[in-house]
Order: sequence, then C-alpha cells, then structure tokens
Amino acid sequence: MKLLKIGLLIVDKKAVLIYILSRFLIMLIRLEKVGFAEFLMRTLIQKDTSRFIIQVKGIFI
Repeated sequence: MKLLKIGLLIVDKKAVLIYILSRFLIMLIRLEKVGFAEFLMRTLIQKDTSRFIIQVKGIFI
C-alpha cells in the first residue's frame, strides 16, 4: 500500500505540473503574447521541449 500511495503522489505532482504549464500557455495565448512565448521557448527551453509545447499550444488553440 505504501508503494502505491507514493506512486500516486508522484503521478499527482507530474499531473499538477503539466496542468499549471498548460494553464500558463493558455494564458499567454489569450493575452496574445505568442511572440513572448516563442521567445521563452527559444531561450529558456530545449528544442525537444519546445516542440512538445508547440504541439500542446496547437491542441489548446
């Protein structure tokens, strides 16, 4: 049972992180600061991650 609970905690933390990131992206898109989002992706985030974010952005638009 302990292992199961720890596993659920880890999954929950990842899910919450992804949710917060997606909400942040939606907010950026709604504010029409797509240029700023692209700047962030180019400078702060690795190429593979930015590809994922572009895909996510496509889903939410």
